[in-house]
Amino acid sequence: MTKSGLIEEVAKRTPHISKKDTEVVVNTIFDSMIDSLKVGDRIEIRGFGSFQVKMREAREGRACAYQREANALFQGGQRTERNGGPVDGRSLE
Repeated sequence: MTKSGLIEEVAKRTPHISKKDTEVVVNTIFDSMIDSLKVGDRIEIRGFGSFQVKMREAREGRACAYQREANALFQGGQRTERNGGPVDGRSLE
């Protein structure tokens, strides 16, 4: 699913809110999540999963050197994962 697909789905489920307002809400949620990750906070959405930033230290490989970098990680929750993978393509409801 893309962000525009998410906006479409939320707009369908909330007909009392305009699509433009739905887009603002989705963008605000993502912006808030990004801001939290930038300062090193961990985000946990019960049942869905958690996001956090892990630093990968600089190292030298055989062919090149890798700089220190930040990686965003997602750990699926009970509703999004079962036995280490996605829930068989079924609805998450």
